[in-house]
Amino acid sequence: MKTKANFTDDLFANQTGGLSWQPSAVTKINDLDVIDYLTQFAALNAVGGLEPHADWNMLMQSAALDIQGYYEVFSGATTFYPGDTIKLGFENGTDTGPLPFLAVYNSPGDTGPLETGGDFYNFFVLGFYPEAYFDQLNAAAATNTSATDDSTATATTTTSPTSTTSGWGNPAYPTPDIQQADLSIVGGGFLTGYFLNQSSVGVLSIPSFDEYGDAIGTFSDTVYEFIQRSQAAGIKKIVIDLQQNSGGDLFLAIDAFKQVGVHLKDHYASHTNTSSSSQLRSLSMAAVGARSIWLMLSVRP
Repeated sequence: MKTKANFTDDLFANQTGGLSWQPSAVTKINDLDVIDYLTQFAALNAVGGLEPHADWNMLMQSAALDIQGYYEVFSGATTFYPGDTIKLGFENGTDTGPLPFLAVYNSPGDTGPLETGGDFYNFFVLGFYPEAYFDQLNAAAATNTSATDDSTATATTTTSPTSTTSGWGNPAYPTPDIQQADLSIVGGGFLTGYFLNQSSVGVLSIPSFDEYGDAIGTFSDTVYEFIQRSQAAGIKKIVIDLQQNSGGDLFLAIDAFKQVGVHLKDHYASHTNTSSSSQLRSLSMAAVGARSIWLMLSVRP
């Protein structure tokens, strides 16, 4: 079967809107065969998967990236300049363009006073702030301290923002049975759990291990709750979904698989000559660098 490339918006609009027209696949980009163009584009711009198809997948829209607030490579994470314009040819004989490529600047926040070429290079390439930036911070802190001393302090209570929605609000992710606290693109929560009771399968979605502060504790708590409720529901198999998981805290990965591994100890001991702990360490290490992988684990009653 020949691989075809389509615009996601066209497919969604036709599927959900009942439109009279049918989406047409892209056949050429900049007068090159679409597959050849995208293969070259992936080789140059994808960040480096273990296999060529992983680089290819990174070009395409991914719900697992959407829920983390990240762009796929072709739509907004291109590293190298692709040219001034893009022209598209379609299977139905129509074409679009040439259209200008748009640049997206992902702001890292306040850059401080970038006054020289060296400041610019140090910040955007090496990640270093100029010394003048810290001078400004110290001056601002001294001003704030003085203002506080000269006024009457009023006690206030602030509440950290948390997600009040149920699930991601993304059609690729149904309403979860379990979700980590503060689940949102801007929050600290990543984990969701689903019980497919008819097939006795539980799915634990972990798109990232990159957690900080209170989210480290709620991460482990959510994994524990998922395991406990899986047992109570009589779930026989667990799928750990690591799509687009680019890593993060190694100890969170180990903790997650250790919790699952408590229920796999007898399984590993009876099927291998290697200790269950070393098996789990290997599994955890593999998970940290995974980008698009599903792990199916059998749970003994």
